[in-house]
Amino acid sequence: MQNYKPVGGVVLGQDVSLHNAVRIDCDRDGKVLLKNGCTLNVGTRIESMNSVVLEKSVLTGSYVYISDRNHQYCDIKRPVKEQGYYSNGGVIIGDGSWLGIHAVVLGPVRIGKHCVIGANAVVTHDIPDYSVVIGNPARIVKQYDLHAGQWTKVDKE
Repeated sequence: MQNYKPVGGVVLGQDVSLHNAVRIDCDRDGKVLLKNGCTLNVGTRIESMNSVVLEKSVLTGSYVYISDRNHQYCDIKRPVKEQGYYSNGGVIIGDGSWLGIHAVVLGPVRIGKHCVIGANAVVTHDIPDYSVVIGNPARIVKQYDLHAGQWTKVDKE
């Protein structure tokens, strides 16, 4: 890939910033792509068994967790840590999105471009472009309406 620097299963674009204690784990076939201008703040952790892609200029707050894998739990007679992992698909986080401190993203999921994921939010489903989400599980509280040219509040369910 032109303008990207591969490091094992991790590929870094230009001007990527990795702050202290960032951890990126890739399983044998896992891939992580951090496109141009991404910033991972202190303590951010990414785990990939399949694929995790952060599009251009994605910013994480401190201690964000992003993963496309989960612990297998099939045999009740064996410790979970001995049962391995599984993945149902990857994670994509769109251009210019920001994930607040302690946010969690669990794949398979696609977060659209220019989204804000609030502090401590847990994202387990797709989020459309230009959305603000909060909570556990994450819910959309505001979206930008391109046709009207303004933000609209989303009713709480």
